[in-house]
Amino acid sequence: NMDYKKQHELFLSGLEGSSFNEVALSLLIIPLSNLVQKLLYATILSKTHLSLPTQFFIDFSCSVVPILINLTLTNWSLTLAFILLVISLVLGFNLPASKNQDIPRLQSLASYQKPFISEYRSALFVSTFVAILAVDFPIFPRSFAKTETYGISVMDIGVGSFLFAQALTSKQARGSSHKGSRMSTIMSTIKAVSPLLVIGFVRLASVKGTDYQEHVTEYGVHWNFFFTLAFVSLLVGIVNVSSDKLSLAGLFIIFVYQLCLSKFGLAEYIIHHSRDNLFSQNREGILSIFGYAALFCVGAHLGNFILKPRPSMREWHTLFFQLLLLNAIAYALTLFSNEYIAPISRRMLNISYFFSVITLNIFTITMQLLVGIITPPKDNLILTAVNYNGLAMFLLANLGTGLVNLSMKTIYASDGVAFFILSVYIGAISVVSVILHQWKIQLKFW
Repeated sequence: NMDYKKQHELFLSGLEGSSFNEVALSLLIIPLSNLVQKLLYATILSKTHLSLPTQFFIDFSCSVVPILINLTLTNWSLTLAFILLVISLVLGFNLPASKNQDIPRLQSLASYQKPFISEYRSALFVSTFVAILAVDFPIFPRSFAKTETYGISVMDIGVGSFLFAQALTSKQARGSSHKGSRMSTIMSTIKAVSPLLVIGFVRLASVKGTDYQEHVTEYGVHWNFFFTLAFVSLLVGIVNVSSDKLSLAGLFIIFVYQLCLSKFGLAEYIIHHSRDNLFSQNREGILSIFGYAALFCVGAHLGNFILKPRPSMREWHTLFFQLLLLNAIAYALTLFSNEYIAPISRRMLNISYFFSVITLNIFTITMQLLVGIITPPKDNLILTAVNYNGLAMFLLANLGTGLVNLSMKTIYASDGVAFFILSVYIGAISVVSVILHQWKIQLKFW
């Protein structure tokens, strides 16, 4: 009789993933639910004054529930996308035409925060919060969980996207990182990432201390995502190139890294080597820093390009077509590298994974921009609040996930129980983030 920890680890191991299109459909839920939310406020709810709890309920139903359904009742994903599209069309036909409708839209697109970007980031955060707990329940489709070595899945792309979205609005993207000497940049980066390192070590200690289940081939024996976030920031801080040369730096890093994977036996080493010293025990975590840093560079450059001032609506329309073109190029590169260089692998963070994350993110951002162009702007209570305290809420989600896992045997839970627990969990995180935002409490400890 094998112990529960072993069973739980097996439950997360040896998985093959799903398909590129399935992941694209999952991401498409974000702009679609965003579209429904904006149209609801512009049509049916345009005349009514709503209380905070009512607005919370509407935004939760529009923005969080579709993500929850998409990541649990997955056979409904296509139906869900279709329903959201139909609702949008019905509401869209009832959109009142106004003379100066471009003015508020332009203000929203041109604002410092850029709702179409910040709401995308928040929706990715919310998806991450749901996925990290849902993956421990049978209700979460195994094809969505992280793949063992090769393949693509929602959670595989999720990790890369999380980082990519961070890069979009990073100080590198805003072009403010290039001031001062390299040494002062490195020192300030170390100061900025030290809390992430502390959290990484706290997580390491708590995982080992509570005999918590682990999936070793994900990051290694001791490594975790907080270390990855910290070291990527450090590496990008050391690179410190001007924002318009960032993607060149990113492409250079990934090409050299892929060369090592393909030609110098690094791929073999990652998959087959024994775990006999600290480096080889954590090789996935340590080596993937290069791939993640490359992704971060490209994300920051894209962010820099999107954040440029565009004073007329026409320029935003142009941006939409530029992004479509970029998306097509990235997709072609994904197909090419997947076919001729190496199959997609998040475990190695190879070039095919790199291009697939870029493709899927540009695709979703393009759709988000389209929503921003065609609908009157409306603040999203929950997504704004999550964006306000992103990493703190990620920490809360990690704590919540740990608590649920330590208090019950998740892999035996029925789908009803799982859905109920996930709803309460994501509901609680949403409420906490909205309260913090309403009281203007920003938990900045990094």
